[in-house]
Amino acid sequence: MDHDHIKGGLLINFIHSFWLSLLKISSFLVEFITPIIKATNTGNKSILSFYSMPEYEQQKETLGGNTSGWSIKHYKGLGTSTSAEGWKYFENIAKHKKDFV
Repeated sequence: MDHDHIKGGLLINFIHSFWLSLLKISSFLVEFITPIIKATNTGNKSILSFYSMPEYEQQKETLGGNTSGWSIKHYKGLGTSTSAEGWKYFENIAKHKKDFV
């Protein structure tokens, strides 16, 4: 939903303000992350997933800025993922869970 990131921030701030000790418990608060960019090699069909722009930009630099031969897809969250991609995220849920520290 739109603005869920704002609601999440408000909830974290609320917990931080009133129950800071809860946030010190490992895995008390977990985020589900999905790629923001996927690069598919048009030749061998390998797929690289990136979870941040700096991570993507660093990979582009290693390619000398040349992304020809790669199809780049930008994501805005689960809404732009296919249902097959969504299933893959949940099948490998450990990779997509990020603890708040």
